[in-house]
Amino acid sequence: LASLEEVVAFYNRGGAGHPEQDPRIRPLGLDAGETADLVAFLEALTSPERFSSGQVTMQARPADFVPPVVMLDPRTGAVLAMYSHPTYDPNDIAVHDTKAAGELIDYLNSLPEKPLLANAYQERYMPGSTFKVITTTIALETGAVTLDCRTRLNKSPLGSAALAGTPYPIDRNFTAETLGFDRPTHNTMDGVSARDFAAEFLFCCAQTGIHLSRLAEEIILWSTTQFGFVRLSDSWSTGSSIMPQKKNPDAAELIRGKTGRLNGNLINMLTVQKALPLAYNKDLQEDKEPVFDSYDTISLGLKAMRGMLESAIFNTERMLEAAEDGYTTATRLADWLVMELGIAFRDAHHITGTIVKMAEKKGCKLHELALSDMRSVEGRISDDVFRVLRVKKD
Repeated sequence: LASLEEVVAFYNRGGAGHPEQDPRIRPLGLDAGETADLVAFLEALTSPERFSSGQVTMQARPADFVPPVVMLDPRTGAVLAMYSHPTYDPNDIAVHDTKAAGELIDYLNSLPEKPLLANAYQERYMPGSTFKVITTTIALETGAVTLDCRTRLNKSPLGSAALAGTPYPIDRNFTAETLGFDRPTHNTMDGVSARDFAAEFLFCCAQTGIHLSRLAEEIILWSTTQFGFVRLSDSWSTGSSIMPQKKNPDAAELIRGKTGRLNGNLINMLTVQKALPLAYNKDLQEDKEPVFDSYDTISLGLKAMRGMLESAIFNTERMLEAAEDGYTTATRLADWLVMELGIAFRDAHHITGTIVKMAEKKGCKLHELALSDMRSVEGRISDDVFRVLRVKKD
């Protein structure tokens, strides 16, 4: 339905002619004059000028505005109510949260099923670390974050009225379904005063931002001269105003920095709700800005991260070289001693440590040690051990 005239005409004829006609919709039976009056009323109600003139205190952008909901008596089709209190209607923010979560989920679902880098960098290796010390070797793989709150928050508060519901014979299940919700809220006081849906949406945005910030930090480190694992596209970097040789990983740094903003929006919403009595309080008018801002922020961050990774070029030779430093295959040696020789891991751990010290003294890597050197520590070690001492098989 593209216009208010079509909306009114739709209800005036009881939804007849619509492919998803609901038998609970009854014709309004308005004549031409009544139809024109209703259209004019709805146009005035939804006019952007109404917001800029000060008649309504909620400062909503026209693009964010939800048109009024026409409440009908399911038995007679009579108009019972049109759009509740415009300054604090919880249904509006619930609709926005549900749509925002759905849009983010749709975007994440549009990502390739395989990790973003899987196709280009299969069977490539890089060092993994704990406490920033290279300790092992991992396959290079980056997956997508998930946002899983829409199912839990997708409940319609419409029909809760001020706090205790309405005596009008409305069908809350029908209005919830019509507005795209899964179900109505069970408790009308919660429907008016609770902002769990907003807080959970903000938490999911903040947690997603945390994941993005951690990946961004890795990219920032990997792109330094000291690491040299990745070269970022100029599209996602800038030069230095002083040092002509420098390339700044701007997108990654901005994603990392936005995490504080997302966390702050969550704390903002939780603090607004602290110690509020039932039911609605004007404090809850502060639920809009953090939700809108977090949605905009996380949407931009997800798209920037995807663009940055898809255009990045990884130096697989340098990553393999780094993966072979620091005796990263020592754990595999200990595991080999356990699985092939039946040695208890605590003993295998001690034997491996002794072999690593030997390699350090000789200034060589584990796979460069002679078999006789390793047998001087554990006499049952065989040639088969060399298959686990290199990061990459020859």
